[in-house]
Amino acid sequence: MKSVDHVIELGTARLGVLLEIGSGTGYVSAKLMFKYDIGYAILIDIDPKAVYSSWKTVKMNEVDWKVDVIQCDGASCIRREVVDLVYFNPPYLPICDDIPEAIAWNGGENGLEVWSRFFRDSLSVCKKGCTIVFIMSTLQKVDELLKYILNYEYVEVLNCEHFFYEMICGIVVKIF
Repeated sequence: MKSVDHVIELGTARLGVLLEIGSGTGYVSAKLMFKYDIGYAILIDIDPKAVYSSWKTVKMNEVDWKVDVIQCDGASCIRREVVDLVYFNPPYLPICDDIPEAIAWNGGENGLEVWSRFFRDSLSVCKKGCTIVFIMSTLQKVDELLKYILNYEYVEVLNCEHFFYEMICGIVVKIF
């Protein structure tokens, strides 16, 4: 949330159409919709319980009139080049648990499997000038992640904080 707030407050991101991939409870988007003059938001989650929770949250915060909540795997259900700001906190633990609930934390062998899919999806739905904000953890293969994103013209690391046994950072990538 801090990273997305920072990007909006600096004016780095346009506020036409927002997309949150992996919305969970919907808290981040509901708070942003309430706090800023945002035109429209799409919240996506693969888990039907999370979709329901997101919908309840935006409804309780009375921003449901400008939000759609969709059950989908990543942003594969969104048209190309329609979004101004994408944000996500992907499952990043470098494990492959074999239980249905593990979809919430399994990041794949190096912690980048879900991240890379979410990032590719983000690129496909972004308009020119779009901003992508995501959470990165030192539990992921950080060198591989950085190699991938440093190909873009604008990359910024924000809000790094130690959290138990890892460091978590907000990352901003601007697509020109």
